[in-house]
Amino acid sequence: MLPVLPAGEKPEECGDADKVFSTVMPIRTALPKAEEAYLAGRLVVLVDPKGMTKQHFLATNACILDAKDASQLRRKHVREMLVDCVQKGRVLVVDMVDLIQLEQCDVQAAFGRVQDGLYEAVLNGTIRDPTYFQSFTSDSEAQPAPAGFAFYVMQSVLELPGWITARLATAIRVE
Repeated sequence: MLPVLPAGEKPEECGDADKVFSTVMPIRTALPKAEEAYLAGRLVVLVDPKGMTKQHFLATNACILDAKDASQLRRKHVREMLVDCVQKGRVLVVDMVDLIQLEQCDVQAAFGRVQDGLYEAVLNGTIRDPTYFQSFTSDSEAQPAPAGFAFYVMQSVLELPGWITARLATAIRVE
């Protein structure tokens, strides 16, 4: 079951600083907090058991890669979606649905097939740097959008993937 961090407490106060805790929030609060966490260099895992977040992303023209469809995590498709999202300031979401084991869906490897170090560049925001983005696209005229791009992992089950570490991730359960 998904561990929830008690209000006002830090993981170390709960006796488990290495465990990933989630915060439960309504969608209006969750999405700005998710963007804030992403801009701080964290992997944001949105736990969406009721499908509200997915509906919001579909309505706001976010790009959703379905992890259950292996063709969507192929090199060419990931690259095209990433370039489009960064240029247009769109949110890129990998919808894990219920795939929580690394063997079922390795998001990091999918980005790594596009370019070595790309996953880290997406997480730490380097992809939004004009020089890096131009090098990545092999287009000296390509420009990232000034704002709007973010990267999230979304899932519907109340369990966090085993490959998520407390040091790098923020989990938000949307209710």
